[in-house]
Amino acid sequence: MFFGLDINIILLVLLVVTGGIWGMHSLYRRARPQMAGGKIPWWLDYARSFFPVILLVFVIRSFLVEPYQIPSESMLPSLRGGDFILVNKYHYGLRFPINNVELIPGMAPQTGDVVVFNYPKDRRVRYIKRLIGQPGDVIAYRDKMLFINDNAISYRQDESDPAILWELFNQKQHLIRHHLPFPGEDGNWTVPSGHYFVMGDNRDNSHDSRVWGFVPHDDLVGKAVYIWMHWERLWSLPNFRHAGLIR
Repeated sequence: MFFGLDINIILLVLLVVTGGIWGMHSLYRRARPQMAGGKIPWWLDYARSFFPVILLVFVIRSFLVEPYQIPSESMLPSLRGGDFILVNKYHYGLRFPINNVELIPGMAPQTGDVVVFNYPKDRRVRYIKRLIGQPGDVIAYRDKMLFINDNAISYRQDESDPAILWELFNQKQHLIRHHLPFPGEDGNWTVPSGHYFVMGDNRDNSHDSRVWGFVPHDDLVGKAVYIWMHWERLWSLPNFRHAGLIR
């Protein structure tokens, strides 16, 4: 999950302020041509300089790619606390950055995607989980085994750690983690229309749809696609050994 102030709101405010100052001054100079050769005030010079930069950053973050830092261990071993990731904002459709209203539809979310979304219980908070169930799917989780529409998902052991397994479905595979001595959150769920069922890869240490329910399609933010850096503590150096595409 993600905590913190939405930078896009700050960028939007700066964009409106700097653009408004620049635009009003341009109209004033056109109305009074004799002012064209005058000295530009420092605050206007700053607004004129920063406006195109803020506009570029706002467009990239709002509609193309947005960076996040992973604060928790709920997606281990796929993602670690301190990973910096890039989220594709247009994969599931272009959305207005402030209220997340869909402007242009995009690709349909696929089972197995790692998705970023607004936490349904508090939409100011961003979560990241793996999409497990599509609308209409019946999901069951019993004895650490996952079933989708009564079909058992295949697993194979990873040689590095007995608590880590490869989960195989949709001709894709990704790592999950179990705390072997502890029971999982068992249950059965039917995914309603327009919603998704999500789970963390750290199956015994994840606050997900097994606890708080389903994710509405309108709360999707984007698809997590790339780890570009790991930086866990301010007094440590960032490293790029874990960089790469997100499975």
